[in-house]
Amino acid sequence: MAVTRMHTDPGKSYDPNKELTNNQRKRFSDIANKAEEKESSVNSMIL
Repeated sequence: MAVTRMHTDPGKSYDPNKELTNNQRKRFSDIANKAEEKESSVNSMIL
């Protein structure tokens, strides 16, 4: 039996301006920036 897509519509692309409030976008950005800083500091200790 072949595996096929359940939905044939192409779907909508993700638009954070429509999906998230300004506060949620800011919180996400803050957390992502902290994670990036942490990752770069860990990588610098390894090298």
